[in-house]
Amino acid sequence: QNLRVVSGDKQFSLRQAVVDERKVVVVELWATWCPPCRRSMPHLNELQEKYGPQGLAVVGVTDENESIVEPFLKTSLGTYGFTP
Repeated sequence: QNLRVVSGDKQFSLRQAVVDERKVVVVELWATWCPPCRRSMPHLNELQEKYGPQGLAVVGVTDENESIVEPFLKTSLGTYGFTP
């Protein structure tokens, strides 16, 4: 299934990334209210920046509404893909 990425207009297909492109995918389940989630985001951003060119894809997934997620990401962390 495709996930809509909040930090851009890109679509992310887990199947395409893993099977077709042979990427390593780190899926982070997170929430704006979760302190451990927020603490892990800078490290995941570093991993994405360092290893993304070599095929790593870090994707954060939340079930929160976009009206909560988008402002949080603008004021916080987030260069890798986050999906509501």
